[in-house]
Amino acid sequence: MLLSGCSGDEPSTPGEAFCSGYCRLDKRCGSSDDYCEENCVSQRPGLAKLSLEGAKRVGDCIAGYDCSLISDADAWKTGTEACFDAASASLPPSEHVRAFCAKFAERWFECGAWFSTSDCEHAYGMWSDAMLDTFAACEREADCATFASCVKTTGVGS
Repeated sequence: MLLSGCSGDEPSTPGEAFCSGYCRLDKRCGSSDDYCEENCVSQRPGLAKLSLEGAKRVGDCIAGYDCSLISDADAWKTGTEACFDAASASLPPSEHVRAFCAKFAERWFECGAWFSTSDCEHAYGMWSDAMLDTFAACEREADCATFASCVKTTGVGS
C-alpha cells in the first residue's frame, strides 16, 4: 500500500494525514527513513479516532515544528497539544458533529448538567463520525446514572 507521501495523492485516512505532516518534519530534520509514514501509522492506531480533516490540520501544524522538538519529549507533547488545540479551534463542525452534539447536550441537560452544543462541537469536532456514533449509543440509556456511566466508560466527558 502506498501512503500519501509516496504516491502524491491526498491522505485517505486520519493516520496518513497526521503522519504525512510528521514525516515532512522528520525528513526536513535529516531523517532518511523511507518507511516513515508506514511506521508512523502502524505505531499510532488511535489516530483512526480522529476526523480526516482534523488529523490533516494537526499533521500540517507538526510539519512546521522546529527540529529540536523531535528529541525533547516534553516540548513535543506541549507542541502537539498546541497543534490539536489550534486544529480543534479552527475546524468548523461537520453536520455529523452538529447532530451528535444537539442530542448529546440535550441529554446532559435532561440529566441536570450544562454542556452547550457549541462547547460540545469544540470538544468533539476532531473526532471521526464512527467515534461519534459509538458515543451516541450512550444517549439511548434510560436513566441518567446509566448514561453518565456509559459516557465515562467510552471516554466522553461533559
